[in-house]
Amino acid sequence: MDKKEDKHKVAEEPMEHTLDCMSRLETMSDEEWNEFFSDKNSMSDCSFLLGYKEAKLRKEAIKPNAEKAWQHFHTSYIVPETTRRHMGIWIYPLATIAAILAIVFILKFVHLNSSDIDVSRPFMAFTADHAPQLITITEDGSRPNIIEGRQQRDGILINDKEADFTHASFAKKMIRSIATPRGKSYKIILNDGTMVLLNAESKLIFPTSFVGKQRNVRLIGEAYFKVKHDTAHPFIVQTEKVNTRVLGTEFNLRAYPTSDTHVTLISGSVIVCNRSNNKAIKLCPGQDATLLGNKDFDITTVDTDYYVQWKDGYFYFDDLPLVEVMKELGRWYNVDIEICDNSLLSYRLHFIAERQASIDQVVENLNGFSYLSATRQGQKIIISKKMHLKSD
Repeated sequence: MDKKEDKHKVAEEPMEHTLDCMSRLETMSDEEWNEFFSDKNSMSDCSFLLGYKEAKLRKEAIKPNAEKAWQHFHTSYIVPETTRRHMGIWIYPLATIAAILAIVFILKFVHLNSSDIDVSRPFMAFTADHAPQLITITEDGSRPNIIEGRQQRDGILINDKEADFTHASFAKKMIRSIATPRGKSYKIILNDGTMVLLNAESKLIFPTSFVGKQRNVRLIGEAYFKVKHDTAHPFIVQTEKVNTRVLGTEFNLRAYPTSDTHVTLISGSVIVCNRSNNKAIKLCPGQDATLLGNKDFDITTVDTDYYVQWKDGYFYFDDLPLVEVMKELGRWYNVDIEICDNSLLSYRLHFIAERQASIDQVVENLNGFSYLSATRQGQKIIISKKMHLKSD
């Protein structure tokens, strides 16, 4: 046996011993867990094993496209929930436990090349748009016009807060679209009396008057609908992925391009149809339909406050992943939000605040969490762990 082969044999022996211990982590009793973590040799073996497996994987595996992986994470917004064992008497360094769990991950999912992903890389939860943030109206495909002050024309009343089309008078049907920027909402009363409240960074495309058997509008972003009842003329909201059909009801529809589509029913009933395969489901009040992977619907009974409190001027986040909360705050305040420690991505928040609060007040509220540190640098908010957790 030459020296090179001998090195590999020496490396394999402690690795196999530690691997045997690692395979039993999930079934260990409290006493066995305590003994394992208090054993310095075990910690040393784990560190040795991690270094060995990293070196071996980096040598043999095809180098992954890290940028593509992060881009996929960003666009799909799938935030894994990690189980942490650091309560009560388990006063062990979080970094050590994370390293051990990383070893298990490497051993069980070698083919994913996870050891080549830089988990320390900051994650941009939201990127600000530095263009002027203005509410605009577009007439029949023309250039957008800024909504400023009070306007009245053809029976339409428009001001900075709402547009009322109930008395619109046109010889033929005209198409309008109203778009909100980040940080602003806007109320639209359609020709049939239906009320639509647009959330930030959203657009509604609609006719000045409804003609025909259906009342059709198109939404990009998020809106709360209070539909005027009319059994003879169904009201249909079209988004990129779903059509929502109602007769007269209240519901919230969330369809931002980079997020999951949600239809949340407050009262009445709606039928939601997947545009890609025509599968349809019917919702009852208090239910939310989420389109999964553009194929199937996930129907759940939810706390509707989360989906509609925004219309009453509040942020309401109940057990929501940190990154989702940061996206909502970023969209409203139009600021860059960077999460420095990616281990925070699996944390979930219960958070309520007024949307009219200043960005500094929101930062102060975020710092009230025992594990979060939020700092503002101009138009950028940086999220990291509290200092006492970093030293663990």
